Amino acid sequence: MDFAAIILAGGKGTRLGEDKPFLLFRGKPLLLHQIEALRKLGLSEIVVARGEKSPFPMDL
Repeated sequence: MDFAAIILAGGKGTRLGEDKPFLLFRGKPLLLHQIEALRKLGLSEIVVARGEKSPFPMDL
């Protein structure tokens, strides 16, 4: 059976000064850590839901 995942990556980190999904942890954005973990589980589709006006500044 194939499984898919939706990552809810909206939410501006106003106190942090940048979008939370793109904060670096161990040299990589948090969002990338999530995607890599889901790929290791063998998920065939990963959808990243961002805010309508949120830029997506990285090539994943």
